[in-house]
Amino acid sequence: MNKKELFQNPLAGVQEAFSAATTYGTNVEQIRRLDTIERKYQDISGAINDYNAEYTAMQGEGDYDDLDGSYLAYLDKKSNVHDALKEDIDTAIIQRNNAYVVGMITIGTVILTSYIIMKKY
Repeated sequence: MNKKELFQNPLAGVQEAFSAATTYGTNVEQIRRLDTIERKYQDISGAINDYNAEYTAMQGEGDYDDLDGSYLAYLDKKSNVHDALKEDIDTAIIQRNNAYVVGMITIGTVILTSYIIMKKY
């Protein structure tokens, strides 16, 4: 390796990705882009403030005490007809699925037993 190669910049022919010569449009276009960024920032900040206000309001109400993570509110509240109906429907679906599984196992056993008996005789 000679001195010329040793002190040569390997990136001499590469243009930098963000050079100072790039203006990204005229001043009016740059101001418009900055205004767009500022507007989006204000929208996001407003949405975050709205979320925080709603969250604080919900923590203060008795219906949303489970936001603290200390207990489940649905276990502590009084049940009504809709809650009982939903629980009954869930129980009926579980029982129907269990009956279906037991029935399929029984039918499979009967068919397999019938096949073995018919093959033997």
